[in-house]
Amino acid sequence: MNTNTIRYCVFKFYKGIFFKKHDSNSHLLMFTSKSNTILLNILGKVDDDNIAAQLIYRIDSIEETNLLNALKREDNFIVVEELECKTIEKQKTDLAIAIPKKGKFILSNLEITFEPEYSSGNTQIYFIKGKFALAFDENLTPTQFKMKAIKQKAKISKSMTKALRSM
Repeated sequence: MNTNTIRYCVFKFYKGIFFKKHDSNSHLLMFTSKSNTILLNILGKVDDDNIAAQLIYRIDSIEETNLLNALKREDNFIVVEELECKTIEKQKTDLAIAIPKKGKFILSNLEITFEPEYSSGNTQIYFIKGKFALAFDENLTPTQFKMKAIKQKAKISKSMTKALRSM
C-alpha cells in the first residue's frame, strides 16, 4: 500500500472559457499504483455502479512529476482536483484506491477493474466503481463508449505526444 495523489484532470478541446460540462473535454484520472503512474480517460457511466474509462498512458512512477509538469505546460490541460490516496493492487490489473479525505468531485473510495470483454487491440477499457460528481453526466451503451474511446484517444494523443517530447 502506497500513499499517493489521485488527480481529476481535464483536457479542454475548444476555444473559450473553461466549462467542465463541455462535450469536447476529455476527463482524466491520474494516479500511481505499485510502480506505475496511470492515466485513465473517463468515457461515461455504464450503469449506476460503473463508469467506463480507457487507459491512455502508463509510465514508471518515478516519471510522474515530469509527466505532470509537461502536461501542465499544455494550454488545454487543467487539474480540477488533487486528493491524497492509498493504492492497493488487488491483482495485476485491478486496483482499490482508498481516499481518506473525499473531494468535491471524487466522493468515495474507488475500485478499478480491467474489462477484457470490452477491450480490443491497444484499447484497454476499465470500469471504475465509486461515487463521482463528475463535471459531465453521460450514460453510454457499450457500443457508444467503444466509439467514444476511439475518438477521445485520437484527441488526447496529440497533446500527450507534445507533452512527452518536452519531458
